[in-house]
Amino acid sequence: MMIRSHARWVASLLLLMAATWADAGALPPGPDLSVEEHAWIEQHPVLQIAVVGSLSPIEYVENGRLKGLSAEYLQLIAHKTGLKIDYVSAHSIQERIELLMTGQADLISTIRLNGPGGKDPRLLLTSAYLNTTTVIITRIGRPPLFEAEQLDRLTVTLPYFDRYSDFLATKAPGAKLIIGGSALTMLQQVAEGTADAAVATEAYLLPFLYREFQGQLQISGVLTGMASQIGMGTRKNEPLLHSIIQKTLDSVTPDEVRVLHANWLREHATQDLPLREVMSHYPHEIALIVLVVVLLLITIYQTHRMRQRAERNEQEKAMFLAVMSHEIRSPMNAVVAAVELLRNTPLDKQQQHFADLANHGAQSLLRLLNDVLDISKLDAGQVKLEYEPVNLGTLVNNVVDLHRLRAREKHLSISVDGESHLPLLMLDSTRVGQVLHNLLSNAIKFTEIGGVEVAYAISDLASSRNKQLRLTVTDTGIGLSPESQVRLFQPYSQAAQSYKRSGGTGLGLVICRDLLKLMGGTLTLDSSLGKGTRVELSLTAELAPPDSTEAETLLPTTNWSATSAPKALRILVVEDTVANQAVLQAQIEGFGCTPVIARDGAQAVDCFEQGTYDLILMDCDLPDQDGYSLTRLFRMIEQDAAQTRCPIIAISASTGNQHVARCFDAGMDGILSKPISLGKLQDAIELWCGVTLTLLPHPFSDRQPVGHQQILEALERDLLALLEGMVLRNLEPALHAAHRLHGAALSVEWPEVAREAGRLEALLRAATPWNDPSYATSLQAVLHGFRTTSFSHPVFEPSAPPPAD
Repeated sequence: MMIRSHARWVASLLLLMAATWADAGALPPGPDLSVEEHAWIEQHPVLQIAVVGSLSPIEYVENGRLKGLSAEYLQLIAHKTGLKIDYVSAHSIQERIELLMTGQADLISTIRLNGPGGKDPRLLLTSAYLNTTTVIITRIGRPPLFEAEQLDRLTVTLPYFDRYSDFLATKAPGAKLIIGGSALTMLQQVAEGTADAAVATEAYLLPFLYREFQGQLQISGVLTGMASQIGMGTRKNEPLLHSIIQKTLDSVTPDEVRVLHANWLREHATQDLPLREVMSHYPHEIALIVLVVVLLLITIYQTHRMRQRAERNEQEKAMFLAVMSHEIRSPMNAVVAAVELLRNTPLDKQQQHFADLANHGAQSLLRLLNDVLDISKLDAGQVKLEYEPVNLGTLVNNVVDLHRLRAREKHLSISVDGESHLPLLMLDSTRVGQVLHNLLSNAIKFTEIGGVEVAYAISDLASSRNKQLRLTVTDTGIGLSPESQVRLFQPYSQAAQSYKRSGGTGLGLVICRDLLKLMGGTLTLDSSLGKGTRVELSLTAELAPPDSTEAETLLPTTNWSATSAPKALRILVVEDTVANQAVLQAQIEGFGCTPVIARDGAQAVDCFEQGTYDLILMDCDLPDQDGYSLTRLFRMIEQDAAQTRCPIIAISASTGNQHVARCFDAGMDGILSKPISLGKLQDAIELWCGVTLTLLPHPFSDRQPVGHQQILEALERDLLALLEGMVLRNLEPALHAAHRLHGAALSVEWPEVAREAGRLEALLRAATPWNDPSYATSLQAVLHGFRTTSFSHPVFEPSAPPPAD
């Protein structure tokens, strides 16, 4: 019996779920109603239905909508008759009959024909639209229960509309009854072991069983004699309404019945369960889901924090690059310049030896600084390419000319092989020149006998607008073993001990490779130990537009008719730092030129309007006005007065493409990055003034040293400006003063002041809130360092040279 009933229900469920409204096609004609029945419908267009709001899944209200099997039949009746349906909810059959008798309802949609309501003489009942048997549900694995007597001594759960108590009291008097549960509650009690069996109609229990308890519960048996027939009822004084409903139910075809049941089961299968019921039924699953969600949120949070940390690290790296580029170059300027000035004073052999060692170390440190900055910028993605029309032959020859003197000092030949007339290519001349410069520098550095050859060529590609550029640097130097070549492109790795003797950092080829990768090119190396090295640069470049002109380069492309200066050149130096003023003044006078010092923008304007200059050296960070806007003002003055354009060269510790762009946008002609060596300064003056300079013999022997009191007063002014800016919480003046104090303290070798001033500058640049205690800590340290150092440690002064031997 149990197996047949189970199989019958499953087969019916599968058939019903497979059907859709489309199976029925167009609905058959409505019921054959009489004229009186049509008239009744016109007079009563809306039917008030007394329903049970909690008889799920047969009849229930959810979110204000009537659902269940009875609702499907009522919708069909409305469709066939044109009646509109409204409902009023009640709990028991007696309440619904009272609503019907008092006129508050016209129809009861769900009434058990073989129950107490079906025997009420005041009602007219329809035939049954649902026939359903009573089943016994137990946990899977329990013995089957075929008879009611087998429920004796078991705990049995019954629905809230109990009609089984009297029956079971007779058949199974020892059974313990639990009454009042919904279908889902009853099945949960059985699944959890609170009850041994659930007893109710199959239409009431089975939809929930197959939706929620597959694999847990089973149909164990059927109670014979307890079947239910569900129909509808009207008042006895409404025969026309009863006839309309009955005729409509009689007109329902088997296909329509199948579709009705399919819709009912489909809607029930997708019905959302109340959260409380879901949690009580799936506690372990919900706990697992919550755990997974929590872990996922933790992972997302950690990923977010890691991304924030990475972004912050990138910002800190960018800040570090800016600080390193600016602040380290400032004291390096003083070191390199002071050593070069010292070498041009009368020195004995031992002193000259030590000066040469200091110069070599300073130059090596400067090269390391430049290489580290380049690598860091490449890693941080801060290198931006700027393409412009470039003559490859001019670019190559300009770079090679820079290395001829060094090659001549080592008695090496250096040659260039390439066509003189080539089309202009769109290249980043700065970066291509940097790569070639590094390759040539390495070739000359590691070649002792023979020479270096540079060859370049351009070949066609499939695209008419693109050309293949090939540039090779071949030397007859020491060469590389295969093992050394493997390590060659690793940062801070050198090929052999002989390379270490050269003072290299191992970064040159790494920078070349990364720059070429950024430009879409490649770098290949072919070397044999003891036979030399050949490095080839391959790059695809686009032809410049036909109307393009060759971009200006820093180096002259034609030969100057250069002679020694017939008169002393006047050079305006716009610089606010006392130490840098002294160094530049000494350097310029060492070449026989006349420097004019302007310590701020206002003084520079006065000097520019009242005098004529051959060259202007412009600091970009002045106390009253930045060098960019000051340059624009100078260009306007020249234009208004129809004056000859005076070359303006930026002198700054700032680096980077943004700084370069601002300089040229402002109207500057070139850039000298600090530290400014004598060689750099000489090249710039000769280039822009068209002269050949010669360093005067012992040019600094008669110079008066820079006074201790003068530098100390400048430092005190910077300190007072810093204190004023901090007290008034004025960010820009405080930042400017901290920056000046930091650089000046480094130049005069006050490490404690320099360190704490640098920290203050970093805090101000990051716009750290003023109430941050780090401000007070660093400021107190600056004041303490200033008090102790200014009395115990002498300020840097270029000392007078000893008498010549």
